[in-house]
Amino acid sequence: MGDIERRLLLNSFWLYEQLYVDPATGNPVFDGQDENGVVTAEDRKILHNFYPKFYGGLTNTIQFKQFDLGALFSFQYGSYALNLQRFFLERNPGTGANATLLKRWQKPGT
Repeated sequence: MGDIERRLLLNSFWLYEQLYVDPATGNPVFDGQDENGVVTAEDRKILHNFYPKFYGGLTNTIQFKQFDLGALFSFQYGSYALNLQRFFLERNPGTGANATLLKRWQKPGT
C-alpha cells in the first residue's frame, strides 16, 4: 500500500469517475479508460468521503410543574452520500426498477 492510501480517511468513496455518456453508443465513459473501453481497478480514485465539513446541535428543555418539554435540533453540512439502493435498482431491471430506466439512452441522438 502506498503513502497516498495510508493517509486517506476511513469511509472514503473509492470509485470510477464517470465523465459522460457516449451519445453514439449509450455507454458511460470513465476517466482513465483506454480506447477499447476497458477500465481497470487502477483507474479508481478517491472522490469523496462521507464525513461532513461541520456538524452540531442545539437542545432545550422547558419544565413547568410536573411537565417537561424537550427539543433537539441537529445539523450537518458538507457530507456526501452514496445511494447504493438506487444503483442496484437501476442496474437490475428485473427487481421492479423505477421510472428513471425509461429515460435511459435507447438510440443515437437521443
